[in-house]
Amino acid sequence: MHLILTFLSGSVLQLVLAVVLLVILAVLLALGAPFGRIRVQRFRGSQTQTYRFHDPLLARMATAARATFATMATEIPGFTRSVVSAADLSNGSAQFFCVTLDANGQLIVNTTANSVSFGVLQDKPAAGIAGEVMIAGRTKAVAGAAIAFASGMTPVTNDNLGRVVTATSGQKILGYLAPGTTPPSAAGQICSIELVRGAGLV
Repeated sequence: MHLILTFLSGSVLQLVLAVVLLVILAVLLALGAPFGRIRVQRFRGSQTQTYRFHDPLLARMATAARATFATMATEIPGFTRSVVSAADLSNGSAQFFCVTLDANGQLIVNTTANSVSFGVLQDKPAAGIAGEVMIAGRTKAVAGAAIAFASGMTPVTNDNLGRVVTATSGQKILGYLAPGTTPPSAAGQICSIELVRGAGLV
């Protein structure tokens, strides 16, 4: 008899707990936002993934993150080449600057305005060490002045410090200001450039 009462009391307790949990879950669902679908684009790449959030705060955070990534300077690597650097650039002074090759085929900052660049330096190589240069794709680049979006594509070239600036009529094109990103409002800011090999003149 004692065993039967103990079993029944345990079962009743489990039932009560189950009911309480169901009530709590129902209240939480009633108070919270419905399950939503948030599309978030990967930082490096063009593929997208869809995440489900049941927490309204997480959903708002994901939306804010998506808006931030859509406007900040980003990269979508295309083709890169490793080339030995002729100078010590390990202090980062030339990272995301336009580079070209010297007579020995080594990397140097392109300080000849409106000239053909090999690409944009991605890292901080020391002298005699190979640096990574992006020659095609979307890259970060240091601006030499404010660049505003124009109707159609906004072509860019390099200035005499290896920074990107708006290309005008008759100038050589390095690439275009990446659409959907925030354009630089002053010199020294980092922007996103779609590199185009052999784009020709404006």
